[in-house]
Amino acid sequence: MGMGWRRIVAVSAALLVLLQPARGQDAEQVLREADFRAGAVEAHVSLPHPWDATVPGYAGVATYTFHAQSPAGDGPLALYVERVCAAMQLRVNGQLVGGAGELDQRSVHCYRPQLVMLPRSLLRAGDNVLQLDVAGRAAPGVVSRQRAAGLSEVVIGPAAPLQVRYERQRFWTIEVAQLIAALLGSLGLGLLGLSVVRRNGGRLLYFGLYALGWAMLETRLFAPLPEPQPLVDVLFYSLMAPTFTSFFIFLLRMVDRRAARVERALWAQCVAIPLLLLSAPADNLLPAFATFYNAMALEFLAFAGFFFITAWREKREEFWVMLAALGALTFMAGLEIALQNHWLPMRSLQLAHFMMPVVVASIGVHLLRQFARALRATEIANIELERRVAEKSREIEDNWRQIAQLRAAEAAQGERRRIASDLHDDLGARLLGITQASDVTRGAPDSERIAALARQALDEMRLAVRGMTAEPAHAGDVFADWRAESVARLQSAGLQVQWLADEPGEAMVLPSRVQVQCTRVLREAVSNVIRHSGATECTVRIACQDGGLLLEVADNGRGLDGGGDGRGHGLSSIERRVRALAGWHRFEGAPGTGTRLAAWVPLETPSANIDA
Repeated sequence: MGMGWRRIVAVSAALLVLLQPARGQDAEQVLREADFRAGAVEAHVSLPHPWDATVPGYAGVATYTFHAQSPAGDGPLALYVERVCAAMQLRVNGQLVGGAGELDQRSVHCYRPQLVMLPRSLLRAGDNVLQLDVAGRAAPGVVSRQRAAGLSEVVIGPAAPLQVRYERQRFWTIEVAQLIAALLGSLGLGLLGLSVVRRNGGRLLYFGLYALGWAMLETRLFAPLPEPQPLVDVLFYSLMAPTFTSFFIFLLRMVDRRAARVERALWAQCVAIPLLLLSAPADNLLPAFATFYNAMALEFLAFAGFFFITAWREKREEFWVMLAALGALTFMAGLEIALQNHWLPMRSLQLAHFMMPVVVASIGVHLLRQFARALRATEIANIELERRVAEKSREIEDNWRQIAQLRAAEAAQGERRRIASDLHDDLGARLLGITQASDVTRGAPDSERIAALARQALDEMRLAVRGMTAEPAHAGDVFADWRAESVARLQSAGLQVQWLADEPGEAMVLPSRVQVQCTRVLREAVSNVIRHSGATECTVRIACQDGGLLLEVADNGRGLDGGGDGRGHGLSSIERRVRALAGWHRFEGAPGTGTRLAAWVPLETPSANIDA
């Protein structure tokens, strides 16, 4: 921090040195008095001299006559004038030497220093007469005191140091003004462009207009205005009205305020002001423009006060940012009012010329920072939005995929219902008829076998129909059906049965597909025990584990033949059904040790209510 302050102090000191005119030159002569003649008026005046102090309202050419001694030495000489408004010609002992060219009343050189080379051949050893012919317009016939005719002190001396002073003054009054105008114009155009691409770009729009307006006003410091005069001067300086109107509306937008009536009145004022100023007499413009400047200053104070009160309540950050800027603007407005009302002396280098652009640039930088933050927030929001859109797109794709699967499943279910209905109505009726006929002809050869086969076929058909059409069933009811059927079949075959089943919860249900396929797996396993095992005991275990259903059928029979592949006795059918339910199965057994079949299926499977 200490190093930073030292740098600031060093730069400030250097600027002060540059701004101070070179003094102490022994060979220089500073002419502070002259004989003044304008028309019929002659007077002895002190420099700097404003014309309105001697000939108010005069417009034309006036002559300043000086008496000077020839400087010592033989080097080149020059005459330096820090400020002359507007055009100047120099005569040395009656000989025309040079100046600003053709004498013109237009205020085109009021901010430009003048340097004229003095030929030593025209200077006499004693007294020399120097005449400065100055063309201009005296107050109050001008639009601003800065453009009122007058002459500063005149310096005669060696050309080299005066050339340095001239270049320095020209840099601060002309070249800096050109640079400021270019920067403000670029800033204004940039803000206008940003206001177009941003949805709520009101503050950028109006501050961009303000910056552009001030850039145009800044050109008065270095660019001549065209004819006719003073008409063009009046119209040009009237640009201050729309420029400050844009700034006033900008202050309203900074605190998110819209006042349609006030804004319409401000824009109507921009039309009325040039008309009122043009109605003022050409030789008495300054009082009218002073009133205009005072009115703009009062409006500025009113809008600035409203801004500060509102910002303090609602936008504290904007309050502190704008406090310094508007404070500088208030100081500049007061300085300008003091100059226009003759309360302060006129200087060739006006602080207001530089303060306003600096303030405008600082506010513009603040707006650009706000825009950058908003842009960064928008980019982050866009990234988040893209992420959420991608997630929603994936969800939509998954939903469409699920919908397609559900539609296919619904179509398959509809077809299965149709087939089940046909089986029930046609084949079921026929099997029932066979069963009833077998009961009627009981005692006939093979009638019992036929009846048993018919009942078995009828049960299989009903199971198939249930798998196609039934809703999920409570697990306890299904376990009870399995126990009744399995125990009855095994006991009928002469086997001792041990039934082990977990107690399912009240909310546990078996999807129809799981119910049907597990019923068939259990039947096939029991059939294998009865037909092929030669066992005397059989254990059936039903367990609920790992989110699925475990079926185990074990016997104490002869086991698997060592030369077999383990796939006989309907095991391939069991394997197919278990895999269709995304489960697993194991078949274990060695010769003489019995066999054990274990099959596990998940309760939640794709399309669990649709038969495979």
